[in-house]
Amino acid sequence: MIYEVWTLKQETLLKEALLSQGVPVQVYSSIVERLKILDNCYGANRRQMDDGGYIAIILDVDMPDIQIAYEGLLKKWSLSKECREFSDLLCKCKDNVTWRADLYIVGTEYSLVIVYKSEVL
Repeated sequence: MIYEVWTLKQETLLKEALLSQGVPVQVYSSIVERLKILDNCYGANRRQMDDGGYIAIILDVDMPDIQIAYEGLLKKWSLSKECREFSDLLCKCKDNVTWRADLYIVGTEYSLVIVYKSEVL
């Protein structure tokens, strides 16, 4: 499952959805901070396809499903992993899982942040 958010106005529903599915509070807080930046720079009343971009949160349980969802987002925007501007480590969990946020610049004034969990090998 992929949650797509682009404004802090969606925060109440986002909080309920993410925390009920076991997403760490640190990850949720990082998403909220990114939404604040988008709202401050581009306005809180914009639509998903307006300037600024959005955050896609992949909540699949199995790593192969996460990879498929991630690759689907890249394909949707005609991107590849080599186009990634940077990757932030959001949280390390005790079960050899990390949460990351990868930033892609899709176009002028439009970005995609993909938040997902990955296994530490």
